[in-house]
Amino acid sequence: MKPTNATGGMRPSPRSKAGAPARLSTRALVVILVGYLVLAAVYSFATRLRWGPDEPGHIAYIESLALDARFPTLGEADVYRPGAAVSHQVQHPPLYYLVAAGVYRAVLFLPEDARIRALRLFSAVLGLAALWFLWSLASLMFREDNSSRLAAVAALAFLPLFGYMTAVVNNDALVVLLVSAVFHTMVTIMAGNDAPRRWVLLGVLTGLAILSKEVALALLPVLVIGMLLPRGAEGPRLRRRLTGLGVAMVPALLIPSTWWIRNFVLFGQPMVYAYVKPPFENTAEMLANPYLALSVASIWAKLSFLTLWAPYWAIREVIPRSPYLALTGVVCAVALIGLILLVTDHLRGAARLDRVPAQAMGLMMAFAVLVAAGVLRYTLLVDYRTVEGGRYMLVTWPYLAILGIAGWAHLAGRSRRAVLLGLAAVWLVADLIVLLAVGRTYAAW
Repeated sequence: MKPTNATGGMRPSPRSKAGAPARLSTRALVVILVGYLVLAAVYSFATRLRWGPDEPGHIAYIESLALDARFPTLGEADVYRPGAAVSHQVQHPPLYYLVAAGVYRAVLFLPEDARIRALRLFSAVLGLAALWFLWSLASLMFREDNSSRLAAVAALAFLPLFGYMTAVVNNDALVVLLVSAVFHTMVTIMAGNDAPRRWVLLGVLTGLAILSKEVALALLPVLVIGMLLPRGAEGPRLRRRLTGLGVAMVPALLIPSTWWIRNFVLFGQPMVYAYVKPPFENTAEMLANPYLALSVASIWAKLSFLTLWAPYWAIREVIPRSPYLALTGVVCAVALIGLILLVTDHLRGAARLDRVPAQAMGLMMAFAVLVAAGVLRYTLLVDYRTVEGGRYMLVTWPYLAILGIAGWAHLAGRSRRAVLLGLAAVWLVADLIVLLAVGRTYAAW
């Protein structure tokens, strides 16, 4: 018989003591995931069908593959006609649309609007899988710090932009999922699990991410840097890492090359764009007009920050701009200050981070900067109308969440659990406010 405590209750065994936090974390994670699914479903019904960002083009692309087994014609009409669909979204690689076409064919027995609802639900399921990968990645980053792990997942799950974009038909949810899987695999390899199959998996996931959306090209330099970072005295030698990197790069480049070759054959270049309305024709012209370039970049930065946290285009008539920007600015500023102090304390030895989390955080920062630079390049040299670049940064949010929570936790110190719980609560309330604003904008209620 197990010993009892002074009150007559059963005294926990060492195993049950260790298991209690894990069970609590699992339950909290389930609550967060279920909460996300509920909110995504409500976002879906709050947003009119075909009113999501570029949703008609995405739907026409999927319908053409599902019903005609052909790619639509590149154009601006965004309409499905049997055998003659047109979509400007055919500029995007096809992986999401091929998978979504399978979902569409599986629900052909439903009315057309119900099929679109099914595609939106598919996006939400992809978002749910991305949250699971974020949890696994946060477990590698924060180890035994359950409050930070849960807060990182909650930061993405209750991010209004994430809830909104994974509640409509588009390819963002899949690329967020695949890039999260890439980072999880990369950090696992950095932690010492570098079996050959891991390198192959890393390359395949990277190739699939690029075949989902070209923003994932930012993974390639991050992959090279991450795999060549020093591993300590007991880590694998440089030659082994170079061999592994070469193994990963083969599928990473081979998988999307099928799409690039197809574009080159049809259009004479590996990447095509539906809209080409740049402020500058080339880099030389941009450098020759530095004032104009800086002006456009400044506008891009302001509007991208405006749309980084929530779909501001869908709530601008309901939520005042000033308090919205103030709340976003305060949360981001505190996270940035905390992160800077964490890095500073790490460098001077006051708050020593383990090698893997420290290196992974650097790679996450690099990925966010590369994605931002790519979106800015697109705005300057392809289409000036992408100045609201915040939603194109959605793929970086799992890592912004980890970095932001690390900053908040460092400032909170021993009070991190209470602070992070309060932050998650405020985040959720703000998400609900944005959700109500979306419904009012689209007259859903």
